Amino acid sequence: MRLIGAGTPVLRHYGYSEDGGVQPGDIRFFATDPGPGWRPLGRDMTSWEVTRLGGYAYVIQKIVRAGGEWLIPGPGAGTIYSSTDLSAWVGRVAGSGGMGLIGAAYGVERYVLIGANHTNIVVGTTLASLAAYAAPYNWCHSIKFGLNKFFLGCSSGRIATSATCLSGSWTVVAIPGVNADIVDFAFGPGNTVVAVGGDQIIISTDGGGSWSVSSINLFTTNGAAIKGVACGNAAWVLVGARGLAARSTNLVTWVQATTGLTADDTIVGVAFEKDLFALASYQPAQLRTSTTGEVWLPRKLDSGTRVITSIASADGRFATSGGSTPSPYNGEIATWNASIPLDKTPYIRTS
Repeated sequence: MRLIGAGTPVLRHYGYSEDGGVQPGDIRFFATDPGPGWRPLGRDMTSWEVTRLGGYAYVIQKIVRAGGEWLIPGPGAGTIYSSTDLSAWVGRVAGSGGMGLIGAAYGVERYVLIGANHTNIVVGTTLASLAAYAAPYNWCHSIKFGLNKFFLGCSSGRIATSATCLSGSWTVVAIPGVNADIVDFAFGPGNTVVAVGGDQIIISTDGGGSWSVSSINLFTTNGAAIKGVACGNAAWVLVGARGLAARSTNLVTWVQATTGLTADDTIVGVAFEKDLFALASYQPAQLRTSTTGEVWLPRKLDSGTRVITSIASADGRFATSGGSTPSPYNGEIATWNASIPLDKTPYIRTS
């Protein structure tokens, strides 16, 4: 549905007025009771809505956004599912070679996927025309598109870049002193790119032309492996194992954030959307949001999801992959609209 007066976000299950007027069934957010003609909606819209995929008897291991499509690995070998609305999913064969999905990006009018075997790149102008070739460096873990090029994170501290993503076009760089798997990238002001892996932060201020390694030891002291990085609201946020969540405004000084999570929690990823950060922890499944990355507030799930494996964001929406455990397993996607004002109450128009 469309929520009038809240940045016109889209949510399901509720009616709306096509002409933009306030009609019965429309929803708006108010700090105080708006009076006659309105009643409280009676639903906590800050909860993340969970969708269970029928026939998906596995925990979903990944969700990514690429080219206007949400992508998850399919339940069968060599398949992926795609969706434009996080509701209806279409199964597709991910090229030759039996690939699934480790990561995906879209740029220069091409989809680029990392296959589940980590050693193949799958490329196509559409999701129906994907074809595979050998990765420029074995064992790839992440891919992002930014600053007019693709960034591919590989094992042993290797980062590959390409402006076209075609076979033979990649430039592979070994980062001195880094032997970790590069698991995520984020883009910041100017030509700044940050890559993360293990307990190391790798920074480029010239769009990937040269790289330096952070000497901060905040992470080595608690043994936390970094799982994700995001940039927004003039801040960088890192998350990882052992409840790691840290914030920096200059990529030099890092401060541990207050999340309410413990060293027993693995934070699998962080995303930024609509002036809001969101992070997700693995098991038990927990969600947190923050505007600055310093203090994080817990968010609820609509159902009994037990595991979250990844988080992504786009077009004002956050989405996580995961599912229910133990057996019988079920694949689930949890979504939340980042445009919902957290400090107001939803009311529905009655007349």
